[in-house]
Amino acid sequence: MKRKMFFVMVSLIFCAVGAIAQPEFRTSIGYGGYFTSDFGGGLEISEPRHDDANHQKTPYEGGGAFIFFDATYIEANLGVLFTSGEWKFNKFDFRPPDNVNASTIGLDIGLMVKYPFAISDRFSMFPLFGITYRSIHLLLPMKYFIYENAMEFSTFWFKLGGGLDYSFNDDIYLRTGITYGIRLINKYEKEWASIYLYEGSTKYLLGHGLEVKLAIGFRIKK
Repeated sequence: MKRKMFFVMVSLIFCAVGAIAQPEFRTSIGYGGYFTSDFGGGLEISEPRHDDANHQKTPYEGGGAFIFFDATYIEANLGVLFTSGEWKFNKFDFRPPDNVNASTIGLDIGLMVKYPFAISDRFSMFPLFGITYRSIHLLLPMKYFIYENAMEFSTFWFKLGGGLDYSFNDDIYLRTGITYGIRLINKYEKEWASIYLYEGSTKYLLGHGLEVKLAIGFRIKK
């Protein structure tokens, strides 16, 4: 009985997959704007001679413009972004608590994998998964950054989300997308961790955030 139910379930899955129309392979190019953020990031350092852990928190949000190339199942994109955020330094390096307004400029290079499926003649949806390398730097030096490498925040982001295309006609479409990302430790965090490694234990604070995009795409003629 269980074996029969298993074969029935497998058959239903294959029927469901077969019922979804395979997307037509098309290439396109486009441009648009995006909002991005990092809700976390930074360091927490516990020193043996201090009861309270020192911490640096480096959240930011901002936006920019991007261009993309789409080949149905993949999307490559390149963006320029500007961000700002209130960074919190809690008794770090024997200084009193302080908040710093930090501004950055950056470059995003991304590659996303997707699988579009039509929900009507004009609308199609797709899940997204991919990776972005974000090269980001402070616009101006600040009193806390005594090493050049400690002013660079470049690292890889891993993203998961989805998108929606609305076709005005066979050649032009509007694309929206939203992804949630988690990043690796950046160069700034590694630099400060190495400085304070001998004085205590270092905990990296999770860097993560949302990204929302809106773009216009132009399909390349067959």
